[in-house]
Amino acid sequence: HTELGRLIATVKQRATTAKGRAKKEIEAAAATAEQAKEKIRVALSAIHEGESDDKDLNKGVKEDEKSIEHLKKFLKK
Repeated sequence: HTELGRLIATVKQRATTAKGRAKKEIEAAAATAEQAKEKIRVALSAIHEGESDDKDLNKGVKEDEKSIEHLKKFLKK
């Protein structure tokens, strides 16, 4: 979750210098990653409150991991 937050910040910073299609793609990737981060935050909160199960958390973790890999690809370009 922390790694994703750092990657989102890095990608957003790079978006400020990108132009055209690249900027739009970077912004879209950051938005998707932020949504995944929020989902995992909600799932973790629900588990802490006893309102969720491991299935919800596993789904959120998978989305979080996909977002991390997606952002890392953008940073390599």
